[in-house]
Amino acid sequence: VSWLWSPTIGLGESAVSTGAGNIAGTFSYSRTTNFAYGAGATDTVVIEMHAGRTWGGSGCGTNYNKVDDGTWNIVAYYGAPPTCNPPSALSVDSVNASEAWLSWTAGGTESAWNLEYGPTGFTQGSGTTLAITTNPYSLTGLTAATGYDVYIQADCGTDSSIMVGPASFATALQCPPPTSLTSSNITTNSADLGWTAGGTETAWNLEYGPAGFAQGSGTVVAVTTNPYTLTGLTSSIGYDYYIQADCGTDQSPYAGPSSFTTAFQCPPNAICATGNPTGDIPTDYGFTSATGSSTCPGTLDVIIPAGNIIDSVQVSYEMTAAGGAYMSEQRSMLYSP
Repeated sequence: VSWLWSPTIGLGESAVSTGAGNIAGTFSYSRTTNFAYGAGATDTVVIEMHAGRTWGGSGCGTNYNKVDDGTWNIVAYYGAPPTCNPPSALSVDSVNASEAWLSWTAGGTESAWNLEYGPTGFTQGSGTTLAITTNPYSLTGLTAATGYDVYIQADCGTDSSIMVGPASFATALQCPPPTSLTSSNITTNSADLGWTAGGTETAWNLEYGPAGFAQGSGTVVAVTTNPYTLTGLTSSIGYDYYIQADCGTDQSPYAGPSSFTTAFQCPPNAICATGNPTGDIPTDYGFTSATGSSTCPGTLDVIIPAGNIIDSVQVSYEMTAAGGAYMSEQRSMLYSP
C-alpha cells in the first residue's frame, strides 16, 4: 500500500493505493491527487511517500516490497491562489427525525454560502441547492430514518469557491421502537410484560404467540399500560412476544422477540411431582441403552389415591451438554423399580 502526505500543509490523500496480483513482480502506479485550495502551500512544500506491506517480516525493510529507487516522480502543478477560498471543517452538530444542524469554518470574510444536499451517495451537482446566509444553519424538511450527504460552497459575490464535502449523517426514527423487553410475575396463565418506551409514546401494539412463531402471524393486542398483564395463556407453554410503539401518526418497527414460559399446572385426575431432591441428575457413562441401567438415577415419588391405578406418565425435563460434550451423546429413560 502507498499514500502521499505533506507535513508542510498537514494534508494527505483520502485513501491508500493498493497493488494487485498474486505473484511477485513490479506494479506501476500513476495518479493525480489534489490538496485543498487555500492550504497556504507556497515556497518549499515537503511531500512524503508512505509505503507499506501486508505480508512479510516486521517493521521497515526492502526484502519483500519496496518503492524502486529512481522511479518516484512528483509533478506539482501550481497557480494563483483562489479569490474565493472554500469553507472548511464542515460538520453535523446534531440531528433529529426531520432536521440537522450544520456548521463550518468560513474560507475568508464571506457571509453567504451555497449548500447542496441529497441522499447518501448522490452525485454532487444533482442535489438540492440552497442559498444561505447563516452559519450554523438548520437544515429542515428531512425524511426520518434516511441518510444524507451535504456540501458547502462560499459565495464571495463576484466569485464562488469550489464545493467541499460531503459531510454525512442519518436522521433519527420518527417513532423509535421500545427497548429492554422483560417478563415477570409469570403464572400458569398470565405474565407481566414490560419495556422501555422508545420516546414519549403512551400506546403500543403487543404481538404474542407460541415460541418461534413467525412475527406477523401472532395475536396482536393494543395496550396503553406498561407493564402490561397478558392473560389467557396456557400452562407449561413457551411464548414469544414483540412490542411496537404507536406514536399516533406513525408506528415504530417491532422490537423483540422476548421469551418466557408459563408455570406448570398439574392437570385434573393426575398427581404431579417436580424436581430431584438432590439437585441435578448426573449421567452414567456406562448407561447407553434400555438393556442397562444408571447407577446414579434421580428419584421422584407419586402417591396414587386408593382405589385407583396408574394409567400413564407424562414427563418433561431438560438436559444440558457442556465441557466439550454433545447433546447427541445424551441418553435418558424412565424406570419404576
